Amino acid sequence: MEGQREKDRGRKKNGKVMMTGAALFNWSETQRMIEISMEMYQRGYQIVFLGEGKYDFLLQDKPFIREKLCADQMWYHKERIEKMLDMDHVGSEYAKMQEIEKVVAEEISLIKRYQPAVILTGYRMTLSVSARIMKVKIVWCLSAVLSAPYFEKNMERFQDFEENRKRKKESRLLFREARALCEDALAYAKMVQECTTVKEWNDCLERYGAKHFRCNIEIYRGDLNLMSDARELFSQIKERQGEYEFIGPIFNSQKIEMPLEVREIQNNPERKRKKKILISLGSAGRKEVFCQVLEAMRKFDFEFFISVIGMLSQEEMVDYPENFHFYEKFPLIEIAQICDAAIIQGGQGTLYAVAAGRCPFLAFPTTYEQRHNTENMIRFRKCGKILYSYERKIKQIEEAFSELIENPEYQREIELIHQIIEGYLCDSKRRAEKRAADAIEKLIAQRADVSGRINEEKSIID
Repeated sequence: MEGQREKDRGRKKNGKVMMTGAALFNWSETQRMIEISMEMYQRGYQIVFLGEGKYDFLLQDKPFIREKLCADQMWYHKERIEKMLDMDHVGSEYAKMQEIEKVVAEEISLIKRYQPAVILTGYRMTLSVSARIMKVKIVWCLSAVLSAPYFEKNMERFQDFEENRKRKKESRLLFREARALCEDALAYAKMVQECTTVKEWNDCLERYGAKHFRCNIEIYRGDLNLMSDARELFSQIKERQGEYEFIGPIFNSQKIEMPLEVREIQNNPERKRKKKILISLGSAGRKEVFCQVLEAMRKFDFEFFISVIGMLSQEEMVDYPENFHFYEKFPLIEIAQICDAAIIQGGQGTLYAVAAGRCPFLAFPTTYEQRHNTENMIRFRKCGKILYSYERKIKQIEEAFSELIENPEYQREIELIHQIIEGYLCDSKRRAEKRAADAIEKLIAQRADVSGRINEEKSIID
């Protein structure tokens, strides 16, 4: 233990400190921050991991310095978390300036104490403010569909649609596609052209004499923005080296045991012949959607492996038939490999896991990000189906699910997606955590180079 403390002191002395802030109420976001932080730790960086929350246990055995902020008790309550997850409607308008300032003041104190070379988040939005005040480089890691280049490309698609409509050119867009384009145009206007939901955040920046956010999306934008997606699936947008860079999908390295019951089903010849379906609607899923999906599945004589992640109580699970197998969590890629289809929300981690497992999917996106994660993959290859919120009736769910199961095209197409994703899983040089760490170290080196030149110029002047 003493030897480890000595190593950490050495890392800090050499300026090799990275501060990480995750959304600890979200499993996937927390896991992504852990994976990149572990890679940086293995490269000799001291990791200062901020905060605590529902998925705190994921950090229990990690060699990080933990800093739990008093202000987080006030900040992360149920109502605010629900608003944070509803970015489409709320944006960043879920806190008063005084509340933001309480969290920021503690973060600034920690930044002063540890003097990190860089800050990593995805997402702890108060760090965007603290990093700006303290003039520390910040790296955001999010889905490519939340990047400025993706918003801009969507706006171009809408403008083409509008131009064709005005010229009365034939349009073969279905209602759902036209509606999606209009929603994208509104999202672009709200995120890129307006500065409405960051007003309280800008008031806090002004108190410290720091530069304002110029638009709503800027609070999610860092000095470097890592897009944790497969580059091959996003040919429509260009990387901006040193600003927006693809690193590939980040897969969960945490060991999750396969439930014994699943193995027993696989070893039973009669039950093995039945189709097997994964239902995983994410740690931030909505219970009403979850229950609606379960209700629609009652008519199918399949084996359903259902990840509840706290959505149902033991008493509620009793009401479902014996072919519904409820567990908190599954090893997603492994379970997807034995399933014939998956029902998901469209969160990035689950989407890539089921694709890696060659499992076609039916998606029920509830947010802009989930919709675009799934739409973008399906545009690339017809490997799944989407039901939007206005289409979610029991009959429509049953029909969409039946088509997914019965049409072999979906399985053929997910195989092609799998071939792309397999490279990120199997080739150590292409691992997302490695690419992320390479990009972060490059950013740190650039900062050190600039600081060195400034010091050299001062020396010459003196």
